[in-house]
Amino acid sequence: VLSVDASRQGFDFYFVSLVHAQTFSSYLARIAPMRIKTTKKLVSTDVKSNTANMKYTVACDMVPLCRDDLVMVHKSAKGCKIPGRLCLVTKVSSTV
Repeated sequence: VLSVDASRQGFDFYFVSLVHAQTFSSYLARIAPMRIKTTKKLVSTDVKSNTANMKYTVACDMVPLCRDDLVMVHKSAKGCKIPGRLCLVTKVSSTV
């Protein structure tokens, strides 16, 4: 990890290569349920040598729920068989 920045939305980790970032995100995915999205952006090109510099971003969106959290289910969730609107989280699966 080159550096870590804290922001209001979470943490930003900076890595030397894409492989290191993907390894770190897969490690996080084993610990907590999350959605991982990888994007790439063209930074510069060299027409003479036919090369391009790309900037890669790996975004990990973690589920903000933990076991024993009290949640309020929205009224429009009609497909769920829930007796009330307030529920206690008893299990968090590995999928989003």
